[in-house]
Formats: sequence, structure tokens, C-alpha cells
Amino acid sequence: MEKHENKGYQITDSIQVGNTAFVIGHSESLPYPYVVWKKTEGQGYDYGHYKNHRQEAVEDLCRRALKELKIQRNKEMRKPRKEQAENE
Repeated sequence: MEKHENKGYQITDSIQVGNTAFVIGHSESLPYPYVVWKKTEGQGYDYGHYKNHRQEAVEDLCRRALKELKIQRNKEMRKPRKEQAENE
């Protein structure tokens, strides 16, 4: 993974779900050492959840990625079958 930084946090982990990514940022000098952001092409890093411990950040990252996966799956299931076949 390329090294990225946002607002003083080094991005250490990432899960990609469709066009959305969820990332963990880490900083040893900021009040909350960990943050989990939602990242999209058009909006960049948004909706930060700030954490004191890495394990909390990992759990939040996984929870948010799974929630997004379910949202995208539900959207896909609502499409007509022909459109679904074209996307596969």
C-alpha cells in the first residue's frame, strides 16, 4: 500500500468496498492516536471515528466496511436481472 497521510495521521490500513474505502490513520502526537475514515473519490476523507486504541479502530473499520458491503449488495439486488448480468 502506498503511504498516505491525512490531517497528521499516517494511513496504515484500508478496506475497499466498491468505490468506497475505509481507512485507519495513526498518529503518535495527536490526542486520539487512531482514526477511521470513510474515503470516496469525490469527497476525500470523511466521517472520522476517533479512537484511543488500535483494536477499537480495527473493529470500527471492519464494522463500517461490512455495513457498506451490505448496502451495496442490497442496491445490486434491487436492480433488474438484466442489469445485474451486465455488471458481472
